[in-house]
Amino acid sequence: RKNTADLTEVRKYLSDDDPVILAGSTHEGEETVVLKAFGSLLKKHPALRLVIVPRHPERSQAILEEAKALNFGKAVLMSSPDEHWNVMIVDRIGVLFPLYGCVKAAFLGGSIAPRGGQNIMEPAIWGIPFCQGPDYRDFTEATDGLVAAGLCEIVHDAEEMSTFFDRVLSTDQSAAYAEGSRRFFAQLGGASLRSWHYIQEELRAAEL
Repeated sequence: RKNTADLTEVRKYLSDDDPVILAGSTHEGEETVVLKAFGSLLKKHPALRLVIVPRHPERSQAILEEAKALNFGKAVLMSSPDEHWNVMIVDRIGVLFPLYGCVKAAFLGGSIAPRGGQNIMEPAIWGIPFCQGPDYRDFTEATDGLVAAGLCEIVHDAEEMSTFFDRVLSTDQSAAYAEGSRRFFAQLGGASLRSWHYIQEELRAAEL
């Protein structure tokens, strides 16, 4: 849960000065889209950093090689950090949820690749701007509600993703998103909110 999440460890990997965006629970092919969007963003936001958390950590090395080939700066694995990194690939489990609480904005994977989406409530509960692809069939009701509330945006490709992140990075709307998130969860009501908290715990436990 957000109130009990320990951000101390993941903050060690992130700079207090440079903006960081996150791609969480990505599937094969989605990293290519994210990296292309990131490359476009660097032209306007040269200090930007990217964290990629693949849904299956065993793919981390292949993603690292793809990132290195694009030469956006230093690409590293979380298990082998370097303070001057530009792209970090997370090769461990159990850190995605707190990472959402430490970044400017996020992309939620399993949604451009046709996997039905991932747990949309994890980034939403942190009140950060986030986007996802058009395939969210496993979380339809929640996604539609968050899109209607202006808290989530649907993107289809690298260009749309880059446009979304650029808007977030260029205008400070963090307070508005945080308030929107608070209102969204408040209107769910006690039973619904407890259900979502339970789902969160179960899904995170499945990743451990």
